[in-house]
Amino acid sequence: MLFVIRITMVFFDFDAEDGNAEQEITLIIAFVFGVDQSAVDIISFAPGSVAVNFETSVEKNETTEAVYSDLNAEKAEALFVRSGYGNVNVTKAETEIVEAPPPPSPSQPTLASPSPPPPPSPASGGGGLARATIIIIAACSGGGLIGFAAVVGLIWYRRSRRSGRVVDAHASDEASEEEDEGEHQRSVPAAESGGRVPASYDRVSTYHSD
Repeated sequence: MLFVIRITMVFFDFDAEDGNAEQEITLIIAFVFGVDQSAVDIISFAPGSVAVNFETSVEKNETTEAVYSDLNAEKAEALFVRSGYGNVNVTKAETEIVEAPPPPSPSQPTLASPSPPPPPSPASGGGGLARATIIIIAACSGGGLIGFAAVVGLIWYRRSRRSGRVVDAHASDEASEEEDEGEHQRSVPAAESGGRVPASYDRVSTYHSD
């Protein structure tokens, strides 16, 4: 609980032209009521007459209750006199009991949202298998077993075509090598005999002519 104190008063023996008058009076009020300077709220300040309307608050306990429970202008003025500032005139003083505001809760640190994991890097090799797996998953989610069978058949067809092309290319290479070896064998005897074909070759040709 708090006592909220509102007082309207005039300070004499102050230089109204002094630019520090408001700050000095704020310090006096804080000293008289035993509060921090920041707890003094100067509502209005007229330098010409040094009239002040201010508000402050003190904690309600046994000591402050005896002083501020029935505060009026006369008692407020006596507080300034006892504090050494007797040349004042309090015209109005009142108090109000209010609930103390709750203490500020400690600020909760903001938890950073976890960043999503980086996408997996493509593994080296096996690219065809990875693509086939992706196609099969897409087909299963979209067309059920029919789509799955169609994709598997497509993959088998493409692999068989690649295998067939490899076999054909290998057979073609072997045929070319055999033809080159035959040409080489025919050319070697002719070159060694000075252009004459050996008798064994004549017999072979005669045998084929029959």
